[in-house]
Amino acid sequence: MKVIVKTNKKDSKVVSYNKDTDTYIIELKSKPIDSKANIELLKLLSKYLKKNFMISSGHKSKIKILKEL
Repeated sequence: MKVIVKTNKKDSKVVSYNKDTDTYIIELKSKPIDSKANIELLKLLSKYLKKNFMISSGHKSKIKILKEL
Protein backbone atom coordinates (compact mmCIF):
# COMPACT_ATOMS: atom_id res chain seq x y z
CA MET A 1 0.00 0.00 0.00
CA LYS A 2 1.28 3.45 -0.90
CA VAL A 3 0.72 6.47 1.36
CA ILE A 4 1.34 10.16 0.68
CA VAL A 5 1.74 12.04 3.96
CA LYS A 6 1.22 15.76 4.57
CA THR A 7 2.54 16.81 7.98
CA ASN A 8 1.98 19.80 10.27
CA LYS A 9 -1.75 20.08 9.47
CA LYS A 10 -4.64 21.18 11.69
CA ASP A 11 -6.18 17.69 12.06
CA SER A 12 -5.05 14.13 11.50
CA LYS A 13 -7.26 12.42 8.94
CA VAL A 14 -7.43 10.25 5.85
CA VAL A 15 -8.12 12.71 3.06
CA SER A 16 -8.65 10.38 0.12
CA TYR A 17 -8.04 6.94 -1.35
CA ASN A 18 -7.33 6.07 -4.97
CA LYS A 19 -8.49 2.51 -5.62
CA ASP A 20 -6.65 2.20 -8.96
CA THR A 21 -3.21 2.92 -7.48
CA ASP A 22 -3.99 1.71 -3.91
CA THR A 23 -2.79 5.09 -2.57
CA TYR A 24 -3.98 6.95 0.51
CA ILE A 25 -3.45 10.68 1.06
CA ILE A 26 -3.20 11.41 4.77
CA GLU A 27 -2.83 14.63 6.76
CA LEU A 28 -1.12 14.52 10.16
CA LYS A 29 -0.84 17.02 13.02
CA SER A 30 2.69 15.95 13.90
CA LYS A 31 5.84 17.43 12.46
CA PRO A 32 8.31 15.01 10.87
CA ILE A 33 10.74 15.19 13.80
CA ASP A 34 11.99 12.14 15.74
CA SER A 35 9.62 9.83 13.78
CA LYS A 36 6.56 11.41 15.45
CA ALA A 37 4.72 11.67 12.13
CA ASN A 38 5.50 8.02 11.29
CA ILE A 39 4.17 6.85 14.65
CA GLU A 40 1.03 8.96 14.27
CA LEU A 41 0.55 7.60 10.73
CA LEU A 42 0.68 3.98 11.89
CA LYS A 43 -1.75 4.66 14.77
CA LEU A 44 -4.20 6.48 12.49
CA LEU A 45 -4.18 3.75 9.86
CA SER A 46 -4.54 0.93 12.39
CA LYS A 47 -7.58 2.71 13.84
CA TYR A 48 -9.04 3.59 10.41
CA LEU A 49 -8.48 0.21 8.70
CA LYS A 50 -8.54 -2.04 11.80
CA LYS A 51 -5.21 -3.62 10.74
CA ASN A 52 -1.58 -3.23 11.84
CA PHE A 53 1.04 -1.93 9.44
CA MET A 54 4.77 -1.31 9.25
CA ILE A 55 6.67 1.12 7.05
CA SER A 56 8.73 -0.91 4.58
CA SER A 57 10.22 2.08 2.74
CA GLY A 58 10.10 5.86 2.88
CA HIS A 59 10.85 6.43 6.56
CA LYS A 60 12.12 9.94 5.79
CA SER A 61 9.96 10.61 2.74
CA LYS A 62 6.46 11.96 2.21
CA ILE A 63 5.71 8.92 0.03
CA LYS A 64 5.75 5.70 2.03
CA ILE A 65 5.20 2.05 1.26
CA LEU A 66 3.41 0.12 4.03
CA LYS A 67 3.04 -3.60 4.61
CA GLU A 68 0.32 -5.25 6.65
CA LEU A 69 1.51 -7.24 9.65
